[in-house]
Amino acid sequence: MSKSSAERLTDVECILMHLQQTLTDLNQVIIEQGKSITKLERELKQLASDFRQVRDTNRPTRSAEDEIPPHY
Repeated sequence: MSKSSAERLTDVECILMHLQQTLTDLNQVIIEQGKSITKLERELKQLASDFRQVRDTNRPTRSAEDEIPPHY
């Protein structure tokens, strides 16, 4: 038996309702991921800055007098 037009329309409306909910859920996930990415980028920039500062602070200064002469 084939479905009536009203039943088919009801089925399509139900499918559309589920798709709209799925789209809303996926959109929320994307928003949260964007926030997480922004936070991680900010933290990475801070860590890189901290690393450069520590590296530059602890970098030994060498002079020609401190160099070990080459062996022959």
